[in-house]
Amino acid sequence: MSDGQQPAPPLPPTLSPIPSHSQHPLRTLRQHKLSLSSYLTLGESVFSRFPRRRDESLIVQAFWEGLSDIQIKKEVEEKLDREGWAWRALQGIVMELIGERVLQKKTGTEEMTRKRKKRRVIPVVWPGEGAEGWDYS
Repeated sequence: MSDGQQPAPPLPPTLSPIPSHSQHPLRTLRQHKLSLSSYLTLGESVFSRFPRRRDESLIVQAFWEGLSDIQIKKEVEEKLDREGWAWRALQGIVMELIGERVLQKKTGTEEMTRKRKKRRVIPVVWPGEGAEGWDYS
C-alpha cells in the first residue's frame, strides 16, 4: 500500500463475507431424490445457520427453487404468495403436503386392498339327471 491507501479493516463476525459459490449453504438446498420430509429437514438445518431474520426470504426462495416436483413447486409458490415468503409459512405448507400425501397413499392402499378382495363368483350349475334337452349318452 505504497500509494497512501490503508488496508481495509476486518469485517465484524456478523458481517462476514458470503462463502464461495460452492460452499454457500443455500447452494446445498436441492431436493434431488430426497422425500419431501427429508428435504424439509435439510431446509431446517440450513435455516438454522442464518441467525438474521432478513435472510429468511432468501432461504425460503432457495428451498422453493430446489424442489424437484413441478406440481408441488407450483402449489407451494401459490400458497407462499398468499401467506408470505416466511419460513413458518413454508413449514406449514410442506407439512400439509406431506400429510396429504400420507393420506392419499393410505387411501390408495385401502382401495387396492378392497379391490383385490372383491372377487366375482360365478356359480356353476350342472343339470340334474333327466333334465330336458340334455343327452347323457
